Amino acid sequence: MSMNKKVRPYIIPLLISFLTSLSFAQQSINEKNIWVIRPAAEVQGKMKKLDDDISRYYQEINKCEQNISNSENIIAIAKQRGNKEAEKTANESLIKARDTKAKYLRLIETTTIKKKQFENHLKLLKEILTDNSKEVKSFNGVVTNYSGQVNILKKNGDSFELGDTQGVFLADGDIISTLDKSKVELQFLEGRGNLNVDANTKLLMKAQNDSTELVELIKGRLKISISKAQKLEQMLKDEYERLLKEIDSIPSYEKLIKRWRARMNKKFEVKSNSFALTIRGTEFIISDLNDSQTEIFIYEGTVDVWSVDGTNKVVLSSGQKLSIKKGEPFPEPINFDPEKVEKWWKQEDD
Repeated sequence: MSMNKKVRPYIIPLLISFLTSLSFAQQSINEKNIWVIRPAAEVQGKMKKLDDDISRYYQEINKCEQNISNSENIIAIAKQRGNKEAEKTANESLIKARDTKAKYLRLIETTTIKKKQFENHLKLLKEILTDNSKEVKSFNGVVTNYSGQVNILKKNGDSFELGDTQGVFLADGDIISTLDKSKVELQFLEGRGNLNVDANTKLLMKAQNDSTELVELIKGRLKISISKAQKLEQMLKDEYERLLKEIDSIPSYEKLIKRWRARMNKKFEVKSNSFALTIRGTEFIISDLNDSQTEIFIYEGTVDVWSVDGTNKVVLSSGQKLSIKKGEPFPEPINFDPEKVEKWWKQEDD
């Protein structure tokens, strides 16, 4: 389930822990970037899942080692008795068990590396939350996950490859480019938005003004999920009230939410060379198939789409698809089957 549909239950506890933990006892939360608490919670949740995966891999390795031991014993007995058939079957089981063990050892190695990446990200997020210096800047997005090679081109011309200790925070004017077999996931719009970026995609992050944020799709595929501000706040409030029954002393809800609430009603727009759209709460996919055709799939909510010259406008609702050809009038929307749409954002790259 995507994060926009159900706020993870650890978001408010994490916020409270940041405000009351000993490590931050002598520091105050930077309210300018208070929304970073949500991607921080997302990263922490991903780390917990990786820990669970590693534990499961070790359990599977223990099973493999038991199977290896059993197979070796059977082979030894079969050789003593001259039972070629039993020896052959046990050898096949031994090879399979060793291969399976090697697979889980590789998974532990890659998962441990991924967990280290998340640990570095979480450290940076915590630092920005408690940075109250005059030089601290606000930003448009936070990377919560990535794989492969992701390049960042800053507004001032600086460029670098996204890594564990740089490129986590995305600002106005940043261009994000993914190479082949690469993906990146980020949160934006004061924590209300989740953006999945496919391989071979290029996009520009922009802050139109205090009330609107913009992503310009230059090429490639995006999946965007936006939580409605009212729905998000109600979920946070419900979780806070639940915690009041479990924790003796926690900061007031208003103290936690007042700065976030003031900014969480921002509008969000997506633009390309052939269309623009505005949404407040929805889930959709944009596929820029080539320089002349784009497809938009609406999974949830309603989206207004208009041509860049303002001559065409279409309202898309849940379950509808629009295929746009550059320079041509918009066609009528058609229904689509969500089960038949490629779930590229769920696929793991080799």
